[in-house]
Amino acid sequence: MTIINVSKEKERARSTLSKYRPAGLMELWVIAWPLIIASLSGHVMVFVDRTFLAHHSLNSMNAAAAAGMAWWIFSFCAISIAGIAEVFVGQHNGAGRFEKVAEPVWQMILFSCATLLVFWPLAMWGGSYMMPQALYEEGVGYFTIMMLAGPLQPIFVAIAAFFTGIGRTKIITIASVLANLANLLLDYALIFGYPGLLAPLGATGAAIATATALFIQATIVFIVFLDRGNRLKYQTHKPRFVYSSMLKCIRVGYPNALGHMMEMLSWFVLFYSMANLGIEHVTILTLGQTIYILFAFLFDGIQKGVTAIAANLIGAGHSYLFNKLLYSALKMHAVIIGILCIPLVFYPDFILGLFALTQHLDVTETAIGHDGYMTCYFVWFYCVFDGFLWIVAGMLTALTDTLFIMLANSISAALIGVLPIYVLLTYYNAPAYIIWGCLDVYAMVALIALLLRYMKMMRQIPSSN
Repeated sequence: MTIINVSKEKERARSTLSKYRPAGLMELWVIAWPLIIASLSGHVMVFVDRTFLAHHSLNSMNAAAAAGMAWWIFSFCAISIAGIAEVFVGQHNGAGRFEKVAEPVWQMILFSCATLLVFWPLAMWGGSYMMPQALYEEGVGYFTIMMLAGPLQPIFVAIAAFFTGIGRTKIITIASVLANLANLLLDYALIFGYPGLLAPLGATGAAIATATALFIQATIVFIVFLDRGNRLKYQTHKPRFVYSSMLKCIRVGYPNALGHMMEMLSWFVLFYSMANLGIEHVTILTLGQTIYILFAFLFDGIQKGVTAIAANLIGAGHSYLFNKLLYSALKMHAVIIGILCIPLVFYPDFILGLFALTQHLDVTETAIGHDGYMTCYFVWFYCVFDGFLWIVAGMLTALTDTLFIMLANSISAALIGVLPIYVLLTYYNAPAYIIWGCLDVYAMVALIALLLRYMKMMRQIPSSN
């Protein structure tokens, strides 16, 4: 067979996920857009919580942000392990081993249920140790409720991994939209209360709303997971504990989980330090993180789509299409970054207006406005680097190279992110917005490290099937 014929045969390789050419832009879009909407669910919940709380009081918003970071240290760890089921679901599905597809999902559902042994003791006794003293009174209720609801998010992620791995992601979108509607309605009622009927609950009300929404989300996907079609084809109704499968998921997932845990721990240390420096510093940190969270669902959805397609390419023996998939993802990322430039760089006033900062802070409009504008600019650059980083991390995750992701993220977050910020703000009285300038450098360095690792891995993959 000639080289030209081999090339044409590669181009005609059939996708196991869509009707489009494998690893192309259209296939990535078809797989990623429902995941983007699903990811939007969790991010919008946080954004809605914080913007509502900002109008209730800045102390409530900052307390919820600090308590949320403490919760995320453990939640992201559990989610990272539970979500690794997507890799094995994709590989089984790509190879046509349909009877094995549900096996890693059930292992991660069982694992997620077991996380209550960590979350519930933290809910009972962890608040006094993990909440900054200045934000304790307002934030401890939020911390306790979110810890009690801790297993719900990894359960949802484990089941969502099933639908992502087989290319049926619309149910994730439906569950996420319904959960967000519930969160929106409950947030307004519980945070602000209703005169004569319900007292304002502030941050605690936001936590109740979010926990209820997470329960609704997990319940919907679990019901569909067990429907007749999935039972017949994928044996989803057989919840067996398989030690070897459980061990494989944890072994591949734990480095990524530790990496996320270290990254969230770095954020937590930042919140703790900024809370001690004063309300302006912790508010600018919360402002930037909340703006980033509003848009990060785009990068999260693309990363999950990249991981699902890459895992199926491995299972089908089409690893030579990895670079094509990377280029497709970068095209999508470039479009997103161009769109985000409009609200973050050219018209940041609208986003800043959502938080009513000057209404609460005892500073001039010019001072807080300058910090707010600079934060928006730096957050845009952070999106540029971090979105690219998520794409490369998705490729490496499909290759099960999660240990390197952990090392790159945790080391760069601590040494290039947290340490310089602490030194500059504590000893050199740097302006608050410099936080996001340092985080830009951290994201860029982590991206370079992961990109070099990916290039090294690609040299080890054969150029043909």
